[in-house]
Amino acid sequence: MTLMRNLIKILPIFLLALSACAPTRPLTVIDAGHTPTDYGAVSCTNKIEVEYNDDLVAGISSELTRRNKKFILTRTKYNDINHADKLRQYLIDSLDDEKWEKYKDLYSRIALANEKQAGLFISIHHDSVQEHHLLRTDDGKIIDVRDDFKQQFNPGYSIYIASDPKYPNTELHYLDALKFARIFAKKMQSIGRKPSTYHEDKPGQDNYQSIDLSQGIYNSKTILVVLRNAKMPAVLIEAGVIVDVEDEKIISSQAFKDQFAVALAESIDEFFGQ
Repeated sequence: MTLMRNLIKILPIFLLALSACAPTRPLTVIDAGHTPTDYGAVSCTNKIEVEYNDDLVAGISSELTRRNKKFILTRTKYNDINHADKLRQYLIDSLDDEKWEKYKDLYSRIALANEKQAGLFISIHHDSVQEHHLLRTDDGKIIDVRDDFKQQFNPGYSIYIASDPKYPNTELHYLDALKFARIFAKKMQSIGRKPSTYHEDKPGQDNYQSIDLSQGIYNSKTILVVLRNAKMPAVLIEAGVIVDVEDEKIISSQAFKDQFAVALAESIDEFFGQ
């Protein structure tokens, strides 16, 4: 009886110590790119990019919730971005009032992730191509990409990370960002997705450089605000090419959205070793 009483006394202490030793679950920040006013690209079905981004992130959110993962969203279809002025202090870029007011929709996303000390930042987008690759109607609506584009390049997913000595934080987190990019690329290819191969086809600039064309991984250097300001491993994912008729049909399907959400959730688990 005495032994039982002693066990009852020490059990709460034991459980508290066990809880303290348990690893903290890392936070992932998921960003649905663009906003309804700054809507991004327009597809061959005349649908704006932000709608694709919001639909995909809604599925990702459901999958991560189902798996009881620790994550937050920078915005949703129904909730705006947090523009709290205090977020500016968490940026790498130094912004004056004028620039902050003009670009706070963009900068607030990564500032929030920095404030929360996230372990991973993922921005979700959908891709277009350069204007000279597009086939349009007389009134300007996109029909498809041109045949020569289809013959020369693969439309598909692409993954951007950042590495540039001008931003030491990108150098610090480059290998971890590349680790996640490779994990996710493998998952995408396992569900039958091909990597886009045309992002080096940008005459007159060298902002995008191929890291691994076979996996669709590119170095954006410092052109992407959310990546160059990240204080953690960060990636920007283009899920597909919405101006290509065949690719747009695939990425619009519920089957793809479900597969993408699972692939991303599994990639996060593998990245964090869970």
